[in-house]
Amino acid sequence: MKITTLILAFALFFNIGHAKEIHSPWNDLLEKIVAQGTFQPGDNELPSSFSFHKMIGHANDSHIADYIYEWGYFDFETNTFYPEFISIVSEQWTLTSNNDWAIDQWVYLLNFSGETQGISHTMIAKSLNGNILEYRDLGADPQDPQTQEKLEEVMHMWEKYNL
Repeated sequence: MKITTLILAFALFFNIGHAKEIHSPWNDLLEKIVAQGTFQPGDNELPSSFSFHKMIGHANDSHIADYIYEWGYFDFETNTFYPEFISIVSEQWTLTSNNDWAIDQWVYLLNFSGETQGISHTMIAKSLNGNILEYRDLGADPQDPQTQEKLEEVMHMWEKYNL
C-alpha cells in the first residue's frame, strides 16, 4: 500500500510539474503570439511568422522598437502552423545630429523552452531614407551579464505584454 501511495504521489507531482511547464508565462506568450499576432506568410527567403511589435516613442524621433516572432511553416490546406523557432529583436533608435539613425540592435534566437540558440548585437547607421551607412558587429557573449540582463528584460516585457 505504501508503494502505491508513493507511485500516486509521484504521478501527481509529475503532472503538477508538467502542468506548470505548460502554463508558464513563456508558453502562454507563445500561444498568444499565434492566436493574436500579426501573420506574415513565408516566401522563398523567410518562413511564415506570427509576431508582436511594440514601440515606445514616435517612429520619426528617437524611440525603442521591440519585436517577437514565432517562425515556422503554415499549412494552408489544414490551417495549421508548425512553429520552428523564436526570434526577439530589441532596438534603440537614436536620431543623430547628422539627421541619420543610430540603431543599437539586439537579436536573440530561442528554442521553444526559451533557451538561447544565437545572439547578435550590432550598431547600425542608417539614413532617413533607409540606406545602410554602417553595420558594426559589437559581439555578444552569451555568458556576459549585460547580454543576459537584456534578454531577461525583453523576455519579461513580452511575457507581460497585452494588446
